[in-house]
Amino acid sequence: MVHCTHLYELNISFGYYSFYGPVPVKVIADSVIQHLRHLSIHGTIPKCALKYMVTRFPVTLETLEIDCWINTDIRDRLSMELDAAEQEPLSSLRRLGLRNDPRLFAFPSSLWRRCQSVEAVDLIPCRFGLYRLKANTMATFLESSFPNLNTINIEEIYSGIRVKDEGSARMLSTSRQGWGSVSIKGKRYPVVEESYPGEGQKIQHEVLERLARFVNLEVLWLGSNSCYYENTNSYPKKVMNHQYECLEMSLESGLDRLEGLKRLQVLNISLMATKIGQREAQWMAKHWSKLREIRGLENRGDVRKARQWFKANCPRIALPAIEAIWSFGFLFLQSLMSDSSTHGKDLLRWARVSKGWHHAVIPYIWDNLSTLTQSQYQRLTKMIIADYERVQTGGHQSSLPKYCPLIRKLGPVSDKKSISDSFLFELILDYVMVKGEPLSDTQQSTAQSIFHHFMVHCTHLYTLNCSIRHYRFHESIKVIADSAIQHLRHLSIHGSIHQRVLMYMVPRLPVTLETLELGCFIYTGSEYRLAIEIDETEQEPLSSLRRLALRTTGYSLDILPSALLRRCQSVEAVDLVAFWIGLYQEKKHTMAIFLETLFPNLNTINIENTDSRHSMKDDGSARLLSTSRLGWRSVSVKGYVEFSKQSWEALSRHSSTLESFTMVKRYYQTSVGMRPFFTSFPRLQSFVMLAETGEDYSKVKPIGANDWIHQDSLTGSLTPWPCEYTLTDLRISICGIPRPDITHDRKGRKRHPVLEETYPGESWEIQHQVYERLARFVNLETLWLGSNSCYDENPNTYSKKVMNHQYECLEMSLESGLDRLEGLKRLQVLNISLMATKIGQNEAQWMAEQWPKLHEIRGLESRVDTWRARQWFKKNCPCVATP
Repeated sequence: MVHCTHLYELNISFGYYSFYGPVPVKVIADSVIQHLRHLSIHGTIPKCALKYMVTRFPVTLETLEIDCWINTDIRDRLSMELDAAEQEPLSSLRRLGLRNDPRLFAFPSSLWRRCQSVEAVDLIPCRFGLYRLKANTMATFLESSFPNLNTINIEEIYSGIRVKDEGSARMLSTSRQGWGSVSIKGKRYPVVEESYPGEGQKIQHEVLERLARFVNLEVLWLGSNSCYYENTNSYPKKVMNHQYECLEMSLESGLDRLEGLKRLQVLNISLMATKIGQREAQWMAKHWSKLREIRGLENRGDVRKARQWFKANCPRIALPAIEAIWSFGFLFLQSLMSDSSTHGKDLLRWARVSKGWHHAVIPYIWDNLSTLTQSQYQRLTKMIIADYERVQTGGHQSSLPKYCPLIRKLGPVSDKKSISDSFLFELILDYVMVKGEPLSDTQQSTAQSIFHHFMVHCTHLYTLNCSIRHYRFHESIKVIADSAIQHLRHLSIHGSIHQRVLMYMVPRLPVTLETLELGCFIYTGSEYRLAIEIDETEQEPLSSLRRLALRTTGYSLDILPSALLRRCQSVEAVDLVAFWIGLYQEKKHTMAIFLETLFPNLNTINIENTDSRHSMKDDGSARLLSTSRLGWRSVSVKGYVEFSKQSWEALSRHSSTLESFTMVKRYYQTSVGMRPFFTSFPRLQSFVMLAETGEDYSKVKPIGANDWIHQDSLTGSLTPWPCEYTLTDLRISICGIPRPDITHDRKGRKRHPVLEETYPGESWEIQHQVYERLARFVNLETLWLGSNSCYDENPNTYSKKVMNHQYECLEMSLESGLDRLEGLKRLQVLNISLMATKIGQNEAQWMAEQWPKLHEIRGLESRVDTWRARQWFKKNCPCVATP
């Protein structure tokens, strides 16, 4: 135990005293609790041993649970010297759990004196003071001992003892500051009778009307598959928490009043005496379009019929068995399947473990086909073709309706093992084609019929990514528009598409669409060979559409279908990526005019230009930034886009609404121009000026140290900034700090020019002030002072890549003033990539102690002191990643 020097969590279980004695208590108290944060004690322990341990509790302790019987009768047979001196309070202790022992006098009084900072108390079982009226009740004790109490958990698991109403009321009157959270658990006894005929139905109508008001409800649990002991003293058997005085959940009792819960996804009615039948099942499937799971449909009576109807007609809704919900294997399986890195091969193996696992895994396999491998996609194509041939020739019933409704996503991801709708169509074409011969019209028609046979059964497709690389794939778009987009939420089209095909698809876009991305080249011409009829009737607006992304759509805005733009009036976010057309030319139909006239709710914009030959000028940027009527909440500028005086004037008009600003690009304003972002935007939450790690994008434009410090000329103190309490994400480079200790660069070459100190100690003085400014952002969660990005020395000639090294930067050492950042208790990510820092083992230990939520530090390189800090984190604090 003496070598467990960084033990943070300890769970002790003591057996009978006469066998073990207090020896382990003494060993633990003397050796391993100096850094302890969470301590739990179970079993039986002598009072003197507990008292000995209390005097050695560290001030870092955050949670203390005493779930043991404190023995006050026997005397300790091992001499233990008790420290009579008063100990300092446990200032970090927030939660105290008291279980098992109902006697307050058994606890050492020194424990209570050290626990005055406690904010949450768990009383399980809470027999003490709740059913007996004594002067020394727990309620009186809570009032006098815990002034900061705001959370209480009262639970009585002993069936022979009830917590009376006056006892509960007494406990709930003990908080001085007011309760933030209250939990009361235990056994309930009353039986409710109707006072007049029809009262039950009336109450259910009122309850359902109240539930119907929560229009954004996604998860609704009215029951739970939990259990309790019928007699805790003898432990005879477990009893399930059945509910009888509950909602019927039938249409006769008013279930149709919940018609407005359009976002409901999970319903739990486990162990409830419901009357859900086939009619109720049909009603749920019709009115709750996003419902994907119902728990608690048992195999009895009418409920069995509802369960069978869901399996036969609506397989997208999972019906987990009651016995499997709480089994360890099922919970373990769910945690594995929720991991995005889970491979398709693993899923197929798990499906063969048992029948229960098979039913649980199959929906995950079909949910997102991008987890399958290339060979599995080929087998999928063969299965589709074989099913089509069986239906056409033998009159057999198709097997696709059993699985295709489970598919939620069709589209490529970042790896090469993904699939898109066009890729699947291309595989089908490869199977119907004869090698060495061109594709005939008959073969293309057959491939289209097979693809339609598959897509028509994908009735609950939510995400679709279309990649069109040839005109013959236009037929796949027509199939999709006619069959599989009625429930679509996210649609992305890439490649090249004819204008008429896009116009054919626009009227068929569903009102459930939330995101639309056009990353395709739209062309026109008479060479288009597919005859289609375009519906020119006015369609209802896409009321759910919030984001519209336009990427490389052509050389004129006129080519976008006007019917599409008229349906997109509810758009709130627009992405203009590589959309330089119409932005630098003064045309009648510029994008700025389109944004102003068509999108009244616009509050988010992403401007990115990757074409170095046609950069967006400052007046074009300003024109785009003046198009929001409600005010910008998020603005992102990337690439070859100028952002200077006119752009700043346009953006400054939205100072009351702007929350996020990102600028990673080629053209920057002067260093002084960055300060107004912090002094003019009181709601600013994210400010990003550094590219993501590994991006070949831009040369870092830093902000000068003097501009960052921003001192008051009269008092010499730092000028307050309005965003000091709102900023959570800061990614900037701070330069202009003299570093006389660094005379050569990383390749050993002498640095030129070098910023010299005007007087000895100027470097540390500037760094102290920079740290003080950073320390004012008390809610900061992400802090990037460096980035592992690179840039071209000359973009036109594609010269060699140059890394964004920083030398006139913060040392990040305790000697330079790093300890001034101890107030950043919410910091989670720190990036110091390519910075000339001096982080060593002492700084690593300080960060681990002062920043409790830190889980990642980027940029700790393998060189001298920094290597030691990296090794210390790996050995002593593995929870902090050091990529």
